[in-house]
Amino acid sequence: MDILKKIEKYREDEQRLKWEGTFVEYLDIVKEKPWVAQSAHSRVYNMIRDAGIEEVDGKRTYKFFDHQLYG
Repeated sequence: MDILKKIEKYREDEQRLKWEGTFVEYLDIVKEKPWVAQSAHSRVYNMIRDAGIEEVDGKRTYKFFDHQLYG
């Protein structure tokens, strides 16, 4: 994917994800979808945890890190 297509996709995603509303409306969203209010570090932890944790002899191995990370 060339850089211009990446920029175009980013702009489209940004518009799609844009939201405006009152604080009360935001609280209604949080009631329906509590994960919306998660902090960044808890989202990262959940992502790592959800990939799987294996425990052998008291040692935890996080499957999220089984593959190389790029970027």
